[in-house]
Amino acid sequence: MQLNDPIVTVYIPTYNRSALVKRAIESVLEQTEKNLEVIVVDDNSPDNTQEVVSEISRQYPNVRYIRNDENRGACYNRNVAIKHAKGKFVTGLDDDDYFLSHRIESFLEAWKTKHPDTIALFDDVTIKNSEQNSFELVRPDFMGLDELFVRNDIGNQIFIERQVFDNGLAYDEDLKSWQDIDLWIHILSVFKGKKFENIHKKSYIFDKSHPHERISSANISKHLISFQHIRDKYQLSNANSYRLKCQAYTYNPRSVGVTLFLDAFKSRSLYVVFRMIKYYLKNNKGM
Repeated sequence: MQLNDPIVTVYIPTYNRSALVKRAIESVLEQTEKNLEVIVVDDNSPDNTQEVVSEISRQYPNVRYIRNDENRGACYNRNVAIKHAKGKFVTGLDDDDYFLSHRIESFLEAWKTKHPDTIALFDDVTIKNSEQNSFELVRPDFMGLDELFVRNDIGNQIFIERQVFDNGLAYDEDLKSWQDIDLWIHILSVFKGKKFENIHKKSYIFDKSHPHERISSANISKHLISFQHIRDKYQLSNANSYRLKCQAYTYNPRSVGVTLFLDAFKSRSLYVVFRMIKYYLKNNKGM
């Protein structure tokens, strides 16, 4: 393949974090798989992001830089990048995270032997709280639609064929949070019977050690608004609605109170019930 026909496109939405996005881009350029392109979509950053990324793109022809003329939000940026992607596969990277060097090669190798029902791949992650404190988050082997309502063990990035987005799939720009889980639900609702498969290579560093707010962060009220939007959008069953509602509260376990138990029981999931009980008991320890 030639440079203008990469096998993988990595898209990076960014806003006002020039040092971090530089690290993210470099982690892609350092991949063992070299036949790829990077698309950085800058959401009209007021800092020196334009200068930093433009300089990198001059040195590396496979780094493409798109700058919005106004702030449009991360979902818009992701959709723009996917629309412009030339790769057979696409995968994302948040500007405050970074890849380990084997990530893309590992996905391509795993794709050759994936389960016939697998439509996308994901991976375990290392969560970095500080330079001295990090831990590995090991996720299940597979995630299907039913499991996704209970808990998003896929995370915020997948590896998938670009042509999947030709079916009208996209990040929902009306959502202020939970844009990832909404897209995963959409994909698995359109491609019924399919699932996401874990490659277990621990190739993604989810960095919480920096002082900036994370792209994916949101308070419980935003998650509940997103829950209502997703519930109505897909006309979820009562059980799946309560499972997803309880999942929203796990982003702020301190908000779990006794009134949420009724919703947990309506979910018809023992996992959800025990999870809510665990958070409630933890919140009220010593009473």
